[in-house]
Amino acid sequence: MGPYRALLIVSDHHQLRNQMDAIGEMHLIADELHSIADLGLHFAQSEYDKARYGRVRSLSAQLVAAIEGGTTDAVLESWERVIRATPFV
Repeated sequence: MGPYRALLIVSDHHQLRNQMDAIGEMHLIADELHSIADLGLHFAQSEYDKARYGRVRSLSAQLVAAIEGGTTDAVLESWERVIRATPFV
């Protein structure tokens, strides 16, 4: 293996690691938005608030679907089966 090939492998590894870090960061953002939306939906009293938090939940599902290559509906469906632990549980 020549020195240029080794440099390309290191560069590819660095780019892959950065890409994985970016995907991980997007997952964290989507998870936080999901949590905010769920908590807001739980306590929302007005229809306006319910619609806004529902939209945030949908957008976080879209983000997860885009990252994972799935559909928004599949992500939302999977979230319906999960009980999220909160300080109140």
